[in-house]
Amino acid sequence: MHKIDILKLIHNIASQLESCCKDKINAEQEAWWLVEKLTNKSKTWLLTNPNRSLSASEQEQLTQWITDRVRHNKPLAYILGSVPFCDLEILVKPPILIPRPETEEWVSWLIEQLKQANFTKFTALDLCCGSGCIGLAIAKAFPESKIIGIDINPEAIKLSNENKNHNKIKNIDFIESDLFENLPSNFSCNLIVSNPPYLAKQELANLDPDVKDWEDHMALVAQDEGMYFYHKIFTESPKLLVPINISIPQIVVEIGPSQRTIENISPVYKFKKFILYKDMQHQGRWVGCWI
Repeated sequence: MHKIDILKLIHNIASQLESCCKDKINAEQEAWWLVEKLTNKSKTWLLTNPNRSLSASEQEQLTQWITDRVRHNKPLAYILGSVPFCDLEILVKPPILIPRPETEEWVSWLIEQLKQANFTKFTALDLCCGSGCIGLAIAKAFPESKIIGIDINPEAIKLSNENKNHNKIKNIDFIESDLFENLPSNFSCNLIVSNPPYLAKQELANLDPDVKDWEDHMALVAQDEGMYFYHKIFTESPKLLVPINISIPQIVVEIGPSQRTIENISPVYKFKKFILYKDMQHQGRWVGCWI
């Protein structure tokens, strides 16, 4: 055991992380997260106890994390083991897709819209659920509702169930399925949500190494120039959805930069209404469809 100067330690870690971070501010933030994880102490506690001792095993662990981050481009979320998402702690493990703030934004928006409409008891389907974050957030916000999460990857289903137990949420189940394939023949619901794979194959080469080298390409890339899952969802969803007379869209899906022209296909599916919503960065980020 030996004493450390916490601010010097943070500066040292941040200087090593700069090569894999956007700037010094991000590097310093990552350094704090690593030290908080390492010591199981908050930033406030560490600042008020600046000479805490580090054990030999803690020093070894910290060195390994920095090596993983800098040399191997391991995403910080995988090192930390979890990310915050809509008042939940979502466990993350490679290669299951890490929840993004952009996804959290539209899920928070949807939850607020449902609350404002006083629509609190319903059945919802979360397609391509990955870590389960979307369905779990909705399930927690509406405990009287029933949520079903679906993913083709058995490892994603395993992680989703771990997150269900970790967050102590009862009103959600996860099913391994290729989209709608393994649903009961008489299944119906009121709401369908999804953050599907939406990158075109050629876009993979442009991704940062911490995404391209670590996260599941099946959860990122889709056929038909990234449009495959939208066509499947828009075609099949109306067969399952029970019409409701409220202001909330019954299909809500995330889109990426390549789907900016998604509005052009909406007339094909004859939705009553189709809206493209922009995120806080003023980018088209999700669409809502009324059947």
